[in-house]
Amino acid sequence: MEYHFFKRTSFVFLVIFSCLALIYFIAPAKYSLPFTYYFMCISIIIIGIFKFTMLDVDTQTKSSYYLDLSEAIINSIVGVVAINFGQEYFGLSVILGVIYLIVPSIKLAIAKIKLNQLFIDSFKFLAGFVIIASNANFVWWIKYIIGIVFLGVAISILITKLIHLNQARKGGTFYE
Repeated sequence: MEYHFFKRTSFVFLVIFSCLALIYFIAPAKYSLPFTYYFMCISIIIIGIFKFTMLDVDTQTKSSYYLDLSEAIINSIVGVVAINFGQEYFGLSVILGVIYLIVPSIKLAIAKIKLNQLFIDSFKFLAGFVIIASNANFVWWIKYIIGIVFLGVAISILITKLIHLNQARKGGTFYE
């Protein structure tokens, strides 16, 4: 199978996370923190809506179905409340971030292969961290910590893509 470096979804995420890190390093905190906060809240709402549409009682186990249903409900509620009130009240954004992280933490705790589950839910953990820390009322230097986190994610995606490119050139297998 031919490997297309620029045609994979991970390349899009590499560009997005690199741009977000650049925004955090260049833009003032009063602009960068609310921008990413609202970006993550909108992403959470979209994921919640997607979870609602993908729910299927017949193909999932009962516990998996209820876990996905609760995740969809929590995503929708947290996203809407965070967009409307989260930037005004720092305590509320911390509470919403912790509530949002409950279901991914449960999934990580019950997973048989924890590293795979951590990788699958990495965006959710990142979004929870951003909801907690990206408040304009928080300390100004948190923008650099969030920028470093986004840059670390972008670099890990780049390293993974380079490893896959090297394996594809040697005729080996790779996962995307």
